[in-house]
Amino acid sequence: MTLLQNVGARLMRRVPGSKAKGIAGYWRDLSRLASADLALVSFPKSGRTFVRVMLARLFQRQFGIDEREILSFATLRRAGEGVPRILFTHDGDAMRRPSQIRIDRKAYEGRKVAVLARHPGDIAVSRYFHLRHRSLDPVRQRLAEQPLEDFVWTEQGGIPSIVRFLNQWAELARDGGGILILGYEEFLSDPEPSLRKLAEFVGLD
Repeated sequence: MTLLQNVGARLMRRVPGSKAKGIAGYWRDLSRLASADLALVSFPKSGRTFVRVMLARLFQRQFGIDEREILSFATLRRAGEGVPRILFTHDGDAMRRPSQIRIDRKAYEGRKVAVLARHPGDIAVSRYFHLRHRSLDPVRQRLAEQPLEDFVWTEQGGIPSIVRFLNQWAELARDGGGILILGYEEFLSDPEPSLRKLAEFVGLD
């Protein structure tokens, strides 16, 4: 199944359109999960790069991995024995409606999961400006042409979708099974204990 997902992801990336790209990214991540030790999951625009850069510095100090690559999965997969392989994933496309968001816990069996949570309103506002000024996808650009107060409540990745995504992961974490919930706001206000908690979960000094 992993090989099929990998091939399918490559084919879908050649299909024009926003939806195809979202599916391709999801299939690519599923194919990589089999060789990952830990998945760091977040809804797009949750501050993942901020946390990823701090982790990259720890990997540079402990394993000599170039932090400028910001922990690409290909680099971690080639690294020596004992280097934790972290897959950074959004677990699906941000354009999904609330009814389309279903977390497949079985896909993550056998590996730890860290979830980076952020205030849904902040995620929605960050997405708005990203799509308006940085996205190259015409469909997503058009979505951000509406007023901000309408965009944040849109069915395609607005606050209702973000809340459903976070709530599903919170329910899974309450059921146990190696899921750690981390707050982006805590990384900003008090980064050292937040990074220490994540590092210990990953298995780093």
